[in-house]
Amino acid sequence: MSGAALGETCEPCEPQACVVSLPPDKSTLLSNVLVCLDAGGYKRCDVLLAGGRIAKMSEPNKISASEGMEVIDGGERMLLPGFVNA
Repeated sequence: MSGAALGETCEPCEPQACVVSLPPDKSTLLSNVLVCLDAGGYKRCDVLLAGGRIAKMSEPNKISASEGMEVIDGGERMLLPGFVNA
């Protein structure tokens, strides 16, 4: 199975082909991505990933991208946790 390149649009595609691995040594900003809330429901947020982890979440357009940071437009995407079939 091949994945989309970082930040590349993968429409139309099979859901599995839209999985994108992010480099752990680089910060990435997911802009305006849909996230599932603990209390139920969904909300659009900016999500900053650093060191392979979520470093910060905020309202859309509140996190500024620094120089060299990868920015992915999440306007048509949903952020989901990693799933493990154990």
